[in-house]
Amino acid sequence: ALAERSGVQASLIAEALAGGFADSKPLQILGPQMAESRFEPVKWHVRTLLKDLDTAVKFSREQGSATPISGLAAQLMRLHGGQGFLEKDPSTLVQLYREPDSKG
Repeated sequence: ALAERSGVQASLIAEALAGGFADSKPLQILGPQMAESRFEPVKWHVRTLLKDLDTAVKFSREQGSATPISGLAAQLMRLHGGQGFLEKDPSTLVQLYREPDSKG
């Protein structure tokens, strides 16, 4: 959404970051989907990612270890899921940050 707003061609982000420190498997899979507003087929669900994040946060709490980014990610997924996206692909998260009249 930031790329779209700033005039960057969002479809090129995954390729531009490939191989660098900012690269990841999720970026290479979800980045192009987000740029193209291609949310089908659903590869996995927001509810599954939320469950995994909640499990990680709970485990870190039990171990007395701080994982604030996991907690923040869980909050964002919970917000997104609460807006009717629990059965959708996590790539739909980009819709939280897009202008109401843009793609999607």
